[in-house]
Amino acid sequence: MSKEQSRKRKPPRPQVPCGRRRGHRGRRDPGISDDRKGQAGPISMRWQSTWPSKDIFHEYALDFAKKVNDMTGGDLKIEVLPAGAVVPAFGLLDAVSKGTLDGGHGVLVYHYGKQNALALWGSGPAYGMDGNMLLSWHK
Repeated sequence: MSKEQSRKRKPPRPQVPCGRRRGHRGRRDPGISDDRKGQAGPISMRWQSTWPSKDIFHEYALDFAKKVNDMTGGDLKIEVLPAGAVVPAFGLLDAVSKGTLDGGHGVLVYHYGKQNALALWGSGPAYGMDGNMLLSWHK
């Protein structure tokens, strides 16, 4: 192979374990395997929030789930449960880690006792800062 040919050759694509991604103009991306072959129906996920059902933040979680459900055309269905439906609010991180729940919607600083670094992403001085500004403030 000449130097000219080796410069034009693209590196191989990394293998991503997500079978639902589509390439340009809706064609299947050949570099991605379909892990759902043979499975019928939509993917269902159970999430729990850290807030009671009447709280505005729980309503935000419900809005997010509805948008995802609508955008995927029913291929992915997220069910959001209020705090305490499966585990107590402060047990959310452990429940997701153990696989009891598929996801959660809450505030990371609630789990400060398990990992002190989570305090960085709680209620800090981030008002009006973008991601880079926030990270530079922590340095």
